[in-house]
Amino acid sequence: MLRVMKRICLQAFIGMITAWTAVSCSSEPAACGCGDDGSTIPVSFTMNTPAGEAVPYGTTRATHDEAEWTIHRLTLYVYSVDDAGRGTFLRRYATDASGDQAISIVSNGAGTYNFTLKAPVSDLKARQRFVFVANDAFDEPSPGESQDELENKLAGITLEEGHSADKLAAKGTGIAMSGTATADGQNEVITIVPGVKCEVKLTRIVARVDVQNNTPNMTLESAVLVGAATRGYLFAQAPLSAPVADRIVLGSNATVDLTEEHPALKPGEVFAPKTFRKTFYAYERPNTAGDYAAVRITYRVNDSKGTVEVPFIRTEAGGAQTPVDIERNHLYTVVLGNGKPVTTNEVQFTFKVEDWNTVEMPEEIGPGDPLDPKSQQKLNAALKVNMFTPFNAKSVDLGAKKINAFYDKLDVAVPANPKDVYFTYTELQDAGLTAADAVLTDGEGNEYRLPTEGELNLLLPMWTEEADRATVNKEKDGMYYPYWNDNSSTNTFPYVTVETPFTETIYLKNGTDNLPDETHPADPEYTLKGESQLKVGTQTEQIAYPADLVTNVYNIRPVYGLRFKGTNQYAAYRWETCKIASDPLERYLSIRIKALHPQDNATTIDDVADETFWQDGFIEFQFPASGYYSPENAGNPTPENITHRGVYGYCWVSSLWTGDSDSGARFLGFYLNDAHVGHSVPGSRFPLRLVKVSE
Repeated sequence: MLRVMKRICLQAFIGMITAWTAVSCSSEPAACGCGDDGSTIPVSFTMNTPAGEAVPYGTTRATHDEAEWTIHRLTLYVYSVDDAGRGTFLRRYATDASGDQAISIVSNGAGTYNFTLKAPVSDLKARQRFVFVANDAFDEPSPGESQDELENKLAGITLEEGHSADKLAAKGTGIAMSGTATADGQNEVITIVPGVKCEVKLTRIVARVDVQNNTPNMTLESAVLVGAATRGYLFAQAPLSAPVADRIVLGSNATVDLTEEHPALKPGEVFAPKTFRKTFYAYERPNTAGDYAAVRITYRVNDSKGTVEVPFIRTEAGGAQTPVDIERNHLYTVVLGNGKPVTTNEVQFTFKVEDWNTVEMPEEIGPGDPLDPKSQQKLNAALKVNMFTPFNAKSVDLGAKKINAFYDKLDVAVPANPKDVYFTYTELQDAGLTAADAVLTDGEGNEYRLPTEGELNLLLPMWTEEADRATVNKEKDGMYYPYWNDNSSTNTFPYVTVETPFTETIYLKNGTDNLPDETHPADPEYTLKGESQLKVGTQTEQIAYPADLVTNVYNIRPVYGLRFKGTNQYAAYRWETCKIASDPLERYLSIRIKALHPQDNATTIDDVADETFWQDGFIEFQFPASGYYSPENAGNPTPENITHRGVYGYCWVSSLWTGDSDSGARFLGFYLNDAHVGHSVPGSRFPLRLVKVSE
């Protein structure tokens, strides 16, 4: 038996993860007022779970591959707040049948969700708290019950001897989380007015423990958790406490395989440590010098078997020991060794502690490395751009705010695009559909809305105003969006796509004035800012429009992009106007997007401009070139009055432009020259492309 000297260190990693602070909740009235029948008040929520990038673990390296922020069920408890700040229970909403009313949430990727509830009009001007519990439930509070009763509720799962890590994070059940909606970054008391917008941060109620083998000649055989708490509170207690003194004597390590042998290192070879992720989950508990949790590890070195117990205790300089509490939403990593083989009977251990907010890539996949199909799919699914519907709206009833049908294929022919699929911005505004909380509902209860300028920017960069253009061929001809036509007969400006890196900033939400909300520059739910770069590709077509090969010739090229580097929306892009079939004048805009690892510093614009990069692993959005009706023809939208059908395509957004009033509404547009998000006269008739609110 190998003798072991235990040396425990604690390293606090501060500032690695964004601070766990709630962001603002605006209570300014929206233009739409109450519900359609005046009986309800819309209250919208953006919910953030403790997630970073929605990237999977390797299936061989973890107990399961379900994201640790997944919401399977959500319960909202509404409390009335008196002048002294005391809350009393009013009602409960839930995503299942347990609530007084049902709510539906929609995932935006990367652990963010949106939903809107309809508060009764009797709540107008009331002061309330909105308290959330995810993936756990208990009996409904009694009417008028104090909020203090809720704060002292226990999680539904009781750990017993031999229970594994999966018990607290079972696939299909999820990790329990809790949180309270906030206003102004800290105020939990919300005044109910039409259009109130709230945000809530959910926090996991458990901690996670990983084990890292950093000793080349050591093989781990087993790991167990000793002294873990059997129950946990749904909400944090001050001071930290466990509800009962009972402790698990022995908890197993679930299905994590710890038996991988380390081969002997070759001369000059660098040892790579192996991390066994999600080895344990545990309820929080305080640790004292005489009562503490520990990780008991059995290992083998040079055919000798040993066991060591690593306690949640910090060893200070001089030998003093300080207990380390197990806190909710924290990640504890036991590191075995220092990267060197064990040559004596001393084995060193380090205990790392950090906020558990991000999700790691699998060890075998690093930034810039090729992703397996499943990992790429999960990365793609985390992009916010997935909120867009696959096709344009085909039938809309503005008065009833109903979406009757979507297209199911690309078709720019006149019969497939009747006049009633085109709308002026003024019509949308008069129908109340440009308000932030305005929705269109289909026959199955799914909700949709107009995108904002910033959301459309997830698909296409913004039109470059003259003051912001760069010098390329001439002064102010450099455009920071896809401009592919370099034929001087039709590109007389001559505009050129800027191919040097630039900082791209978009604003994802509107303010109450329908202008982009620029007041939250540090909040990624409002502002997305990162480094971008574009590159024009090789010519694929030459088009005459109309059939005049001398003066109206357009050179068609794909344009490639790397956008929002340094953010969790970092992705490669490919834009191109393409033929629907054989007719070169019946076209659509193809937008291909392929998510990249947020820490990827290896992929270059030249890599993205190689067509082999786009053989697979991308998502694609297609916009039909169904033309538009100019303001002069908007009042008489007959087939003969449509403009540029087959080659130009458009769609409205809900945002306005700060420029002149004659061109004051934002839209997506693409042509035979280029594609961008620009601005147009509100009296033009464009089609609609919507984003999903719930489904």
